[in-house]
Amino acid sequence: MILDTATGILVRDGFDGLTMNGLARELDYSPGALYRYFPSRDALLAEIQTIVFRDALGFYSKFADRIGHFVDSNVEDAETADLFRLYMVSWMFRRFAADHPRQFAFLSRMLADPRQMVADDEAGVAVAAGESVLSTIGQVFEKVADRGWLDSGDGNARAVIFWSAFQGILQLQKVSRFYPELLDMQKLLSESAAAHLTGWGADPEKIAACRNFEEIWGKE
Repeated sequence: MILDTATGILVRDGFDGLTMNGLARELDYSPGALYRYFPSRDALLAEIQTIVFRDALGFYSKFADRIGHFVDSNVEDAETADLFRLYMVSWMFRRFAADHPRQFAFLSRMLADPRQMVADDEAGVAVAAGESVLSTIGQVFEKVADRGWLDSGDGNARAVIFWSAFQGILQLQKVSRFYPELLDMQKLLSESAAAHLTGWGADPEKIAACRNFEEIWGKE
């Protein structure tokens, strides 16, 4: 209850709107009772970050399993299959934003604010959780490059670039209703994935095949 309420305040009022006293009032706790759970605001923020990143990792794992089942049933070419797993990370980001809107909104606010939100001594666990998400995707990049389907490169850096591109595109979703053709979220995400993968050495014909399988996926 504490973390859910705190996340709601953050999404509604921003980081400056979350105070320990204000949170205690909203929960009908005494401030002293709240501090027994979290010794500081930084500790509370770090715990929220950690849970959001862990939720994102669990979501990615389940989504990757679904993609794996789809690939096993539909994609015979090994190169296309490997590239498709990366190409479809764009869908995972969009589904996470749609299925977990508060967590996504929290991440968006956290990334948009240039200030340091959490002291370094409290941020360690949250940073490790975030690294787990990116390194999991980075390992897929490394595997695909090792097989020769992409040029050699830092898989974790590529995962960060993917995440940054998709996160940025999804910020436009709130105004997409005014420009539905220009700001088709999935089209933009897929175009970004295709452009990055091609830039990192993917065969354009294999990426075209990924687009075809994306259409099949979208109809299932």
